[in-house]
Amino acid sequence: MRSSTLRICWDTGLTASVSDCVDESVPHGKLGIVPTTFAQPTMSAPSHDFLLLPDSGDRASQYVKHLHDPSAVRVDDDLVHYMNDSLRWAPSENLAMRNAAGFGLTLYGPTAFSGDGARQLVRVLNAWSVLFRCGPEILELTRCYGHSDEADAYDRVPRRRDDVIETLERLAALAEEAVAPGHWLLHLGI
Repeated sequence: MRSSTLRICWDTGLTASVSDCVDESVPHGKLGIVPTTFAQPTMSAPSHDFLLLPDSGDRASQYVKHLHDPSAVRVDDDLVHYMNDSLRWAPSENLAMRNAAGFGLTLYGPTAFSGDGARQLVRVLNAWSVLFRCGPEILELTRCYGHSDEADAYDRVPRRRDDVIETLERLAALAEEAVAPGHWLLHLGI
């Protein structure tokens, strides 16, 4: 059995092969849970796309044509998860559930923000921008809890402060336009 690290992360995109999880010393037919090494996925990190769209009818039928739109403001999934508790303060619509009213992002699907929801989203994003300005040049965002031979700890994901602030400001500007009637902000989860 190889010596390595066990990470308990359900939504980071990390992967492991089945052969990494097999403990040859465990008798056949018995489950052996062993430390394993996880590898970063070969594709780019998961992200969330945001687009400002004109309000021209049924939002639920419109979002599909905007998947992978190159003009979208793209936000790193690690940053979304870091801020997610406060993003849930903004009223929204879950487009995959026939525009069901809710709060925050549908992390793995489409979400719509407009009016008061967009206004609250602008406030939250601007507050995070101000807070991050107080941080070091390289921010360490806390992610899921992990265990290794050295210590139990939360994963720390480094991000350049100025890039994070720029992304949040661009997103806040889009959300600001969705406050007024005639536009809405589309979020496409990972």
